[in-house]
Amino acid sequence: MKILIPLDGSKFSEDILGPASKLASSGGENVEVILVQVVDPEATHGTWMRSPPTTTEVSGIWSPTGSLYSAADLGHGVSVETKDQASDRQHDKAMDYLRHVSATHFDGTAQTEVLFNTDVAEAIVKYAKAEKVDLIAIATHGRTGLSKVLLGSIAGNLIRAKVAPIYMVRPDGLGG
Repeated sequence: MKILIPLDGSKFSEDILGPASKLASSGGENVEVILVQVVDPEATHGTWMRSPPTTTEVSGIWSPTGSLYSAADLGHGVSVETKDQASDRQHDKAMDYLRHVSATHFDGTAQTEVLFNTDVAEAIVKYAKAEKVDLIAIATHGRTGLSKVLLGSIAGNLIRAKVAPIYMVRPDGLGG
């Protein structure tokens, strides 16, 4: 049995880990756990350039939106990296997190995978189909009514995709 556990790095998403760990251990050696984190490739935490600077570009840096910052706009202490460097940094940070979760909750036996996509649910669905997972375990806010319609729901999108059964946990004390 393959169990896919999507995490976003938040304590909320980690509320699935206890129940999923118990579920996995009850299945014996035939259970394969896969931890995934979806990273938005457009989200960077620093300033990035479209490519390494040439001598003619040193006076300005491209922003993530494509506009040109002047060196004076950036100020001191701003880290500048290429988009590839930013992606590598995001990948490494997510992978470190997933490996820590694997070690902490699954004795280091869980597989870890970082997915790059701007649509979290789409990335999870595609990965679940490709890996032929048997179960997706996820924490949910359990929203209902108008808030569910307006805000959408990753869990709801996964249910509608019908790629695998969904094991959802709603954290204690969470209002709907």
